Amino acid sequence: MPQKRRAGRWGRRILGAVLLILVLLFVGIFYAAQHILLENAQALGNELADSYSLEESRNIRSVEILIDLGAQYLDDQIQAGASQSALEDWMKNFFQKVTAVTGQEVLDPYGVVHGQIVAAVPWWGDADYDYTQTKWYQMALQAQGDPIFTDAYPDAITGRPVLTIAQKCQNSDDVIAFDIFPENFSVQDNAQALPAGSSCFFCDSSGTLLYARTQMEEQGEALTEYVRVLYEKIQLGQLDGAQAYIYDLSGEKQAVYFNTTENGWLSIITIPYSALLGGLRLAFQAALLLCGGALLILAAMSLRERRIQRRMDRVSETVAALGNLYYAIYRVDVAQGTYEAIKGSELIQQLPPTGQYPQLVEAVSEVIDPETFSQFQSSFSLPNLQRLLEEEVPDFGGDFRRRFGEEYRWVNVRLLFDPSLQPHEAVLCFRLVDGEKAAQLRQLQLMEHALDSAKQSEAAREQFFSQMSHDMRTPLNVIIGTAQLAQRTCEEKSQTYLKKIQVAASQLLNLINDILEISRIEQAGLHLENRQFDLGETVRQCVSAFQPQAELQEKELTLSLQLDRSQVYGDAFRLQQVLNNLLSNALKFTEKGDHIQVSVEQLQRDKHAKYRLIVADTGIGMSKEFLPKLFLPYERETRFSTQTVLGTGLGMPIVKSIVTSMGGQIQVDSTLGEGSTFTLTLPLEAAEEQTPPPDAPAPQELTGSLSGKRVLLAEDFDMNMEITTELLQMCGAQVTQAWNGQEAVEQFQASEPGYFDVILMDMNMPVMDGCTAAAAIRALNRPDSQSVPILALTANAFAEDIAASSQAGMNAHIAKPVDMEQLAALLQRLTADN
Repeated sequence: MPQKRRAGRWGRRILGAVLLILVLLFVGIFYAAQHILLENAQALGNELADSYSLEESRNIRSVEILIDLGAQYLDDQIQAGASQSALEDWMKNFFQKVTAVTGQEVLDPYGVVHGQIVAAVPWWGDADYDYTQTKWYQMALQAQGDPIFTDAYPDAITGRPVLTIAQKCQNSDDVIAFDIFPENFSVQDNAQALPAGSSCFFCDSSGTLLYARTQMEEQGEALTEYVRVLYEKIQLGQLDGAQAYIYDLSGEKQAVYFNTTENGWLSIITIPYSALLGGLRLAFQAALLLCGGALLILAAMSLRERRIQRRMDRVSETVAALGNLYYAIYRVDVAQGTYEAIKGSELIQQLPPTGQYPQLVEAVSEVIDPETFSQFQSSFSLPNLQRLLEEEVPDFGGDFRRRFGEEYRWVNVRLLFDPSLQPHEAVLCFRLVDGEKAAQLRQLQLMEHALDSAKQSEAAREQFFSQMSHDMRTPLNVIIGTAQLAQRTCEEKSQTYLKKIQVAASQLLNLINDILEISRIEQAGLHLENRQFDLGETVRQCVSAFQPQAELQEKELTLSLQLDRSQVYGDAFRLQQVLNNLLSNALKFTEKGDHIQVSVEQLQRDKHAKYRLIVADTGIGMSKEFLPKLFLPYERETRFSTQTVLGTGLGMPIVKSIVTSMGGQIQVDSTLGEGSTFTLTLPLEAAEEQTPPPDAPAPQELTGSLSGKRVLLAEDFDMNMEITTELLQMCGAQVTQAWNGQEAVEQFQASEPGYFDVILMDMNMPVMDGCTAAAAIRALNRPDSQSVPILALTANAFAEDIAASSQAGMNAHIAKPVDMEQLAALLQRLTADN
């Protein structure tokens, strides 16, 4: 029995020892298994965080490509000298295309062009918004043409967190920017790779939460604070190890994995410990009660290891798939000047897997487009790589054409410096982008075609307005001219009727001028000249033109000039157009005995001075209700007055457009029954004073004023020829008729030198137009070809028509219908020395 008990004790001791050994073995296995699981889980979690970061990098890169393309095209437009309106139109068109590609709610594009904000979706604060103080604009200027990302900040309109990517043009301070709401960065592709209870967070470089996907019930401020603590612990290195963890808002123990993107944003993944360790703890407790449970634990661990390995294999496959985007990948040791082929190109088979880096550059240079051979060699030479490494340039590269067999295709080459590599190492990778490049080139071609179409449309509009002006003025010239002739030969009663015809035709002419002018402004914008002129003399001439009408209507019209420097640079024609409209309105809306005062005052005395022009009257005035509508097209005051006023309501909109285009301002003060005051403030650059030529005496009477003068008249419209000939003959001139430009050149060429005192040239004529004929006469080799005065007598009355006649060598431009007194005075002055 003792032996049996001894044997039993030894057996129990042995069994106890075996059990103890088993328990210790299982305890050791448990902790070893836990360590292995956490290590493997860290590898898996980091791979998942890398995958999320990589997907975010692709999203970011796609936006960078769009904004880089827009900045390049905008820079090209600016270098080509596009106008502000053309740039804004191009920007809006580009924004529409970007929105069409990314979706309506993903990006909010806008930009700064010549100091003006241009937005895809304008908002009421654009005009007053000080963009120069914004972080995105300042960062874009500092980046010198590279795209920048801001951290999240409150949107000025909605108050929601928003990010901005911006890029400055290479040759100007103009900037294109995209606002992106953080929720549009959410990644969904890898949702199935996260265990239950896991969370995914994405933060900017300051730790602001951009978006979150979590099953935690707590949201809002609590979740934001939780992520902020996570971010701070990561920055302090407290969550780097496989054993590191944090408790979430529901008290769940979570393992933490993270990765930082190229632009400093942070991808964070948390996985519950319960999901990582599973039933390991429960199995261990069961193993303490039953040694056989250890086998189950080991089996469970083995199965779990297999599942984890499968997940890791999937992550590795994902990374490999990303690597397959590049047909060749090399790791370059910049310090040693060597390379290692991670994925070699089968088309460069003579290169060994490792070797000297210059051999790699030389081999690649042999297959690229010869036009970029030297550029590639210098850009990717070892000294340039060392420079890029010293300057901490993270990404360098570009596109070039490479030979594949017998054809050339587009390839993108990237040189990447990353903190995950050794400090002196870089990755050189090549990706085929032939399809993408072709799409970009097609898009560029489409945009060029669109630009050509726009130019053709603009030219067609210009031709339409010019033709409309000509076609309307030509019959009016006949009507007004015939009325003038008839008044000189008919009885007094008939003269009254003819005077009414002439007045009505003049009113119709004014209506046509206003309608054509406002249409041109709306369609093609306002074109301004910048030439030196005498401001005081220009205003004086305008006022003098209205003085006879004021005297006839028994109204007082006075002028006051207070100018230190009267010579300025600007558009005298447009300024006269403004004053003519204001004075015409003043005479319309005043009555007998009223006073109209015109004053001009110089406000600043430096080179870039400001001038104030005031047109004030004591007429019927305007109601307070009508003043806000004054500058709207087709609006007219409807209050009662003692006279009926005709007009289109287009004069003041034209005035507003001209003053605004000049960079000036116009203000109106008016009281019904007391009068109106129009105040213009214009910035005009002062010019050197010039001594004006003496004024030529105006003819007091038309009859005989051109006695003895020989006139060559070129006109293709028979009624205009008849009327103009008779008017000139009434003034004493001898008229030679030519029915087209070619005939006018031949008539002049056949005459004796000095025979013709003046040539009157229509612009639109068959066989040869007026400008061509004038240029041909100026080119003749005879003594009077340069000195004979040539006047454009035409229905083409726009500013570009005047410029065209001047360029052809004409001395002056008289618009039809012809004012015979004006024409006679001009002919007297031009032929005074003949």
